[in-house]
Amino acid sequence: MENPRREIFNNLADTWDEHLNLTDEKISSISYVLDKCNCQPADKILDVGCGTGVLVPFLIERIGESGSIVGIDLAEKMIEVARSKFDDSRVSFVADDIFTHPFEPASFDKIFVFSAFPHFEDKAKTVAVFHKLLKPGGCLSISHVESSEVINNFHGNLQTAVLRGDQLPSAQEMTKLIDKAGWEVLEAKDQHKLYHLLLRKI
Repeated sequence: MENPRREIFNNLADTWDEHLNLTDEKISSISYVLDKCNCQPADKILDVGCGTGVLVPFLIERIGESGSIVGIDLAEKMIEVARSKFDDSRVSFVADDIFTHPFEPASFDKIFVFSAFPHFEDKAKTVAVFHKLLKPGGCLSISHVESSEVINNFHGNLQTAVLRGDQLPSAQEMTKLIDKAGWEVLEAKDQHKLYHLLLRKI
């Protein structure tokens, strides 16, 4: 069954960057999240729901020549924009569904989901997929530059019915949702201008 979000975000791709409005405050929140994740020079990073590659410039600063970044997004037009912005051999993009793309298990050191997690319907299943893709000891970062309350109010007032239902569980709710045998919670922040759930694969 076709995911209706694909068409929605394809239609937004051409103007997505214009509406981002990456203020100094938002950049500070992004930097905080990436600093907490402690990216290493040789890390292999997966950016899930990467859109037009918003997080990529910040990630590039933190990986060395042997590191790599793979961005994946369901909307191929978002990926087209992302590819047009980056000419770096360490960065590649995939237009596909994270649930069906044939990534090798345990192939990433870090997985980032920035401003995208509400759009995954089955949250527990999604986190389980990320667990499979991470190396042992690898980290999953789910983040927004707003609290879950602000995100959910924003989505709840959208005209598009599909997106109105895309809600973000609070960080505390997320810690109850995950498989405790598989994850160590390193951070669960849900506050003004910052949502960050940081998990380490056990």
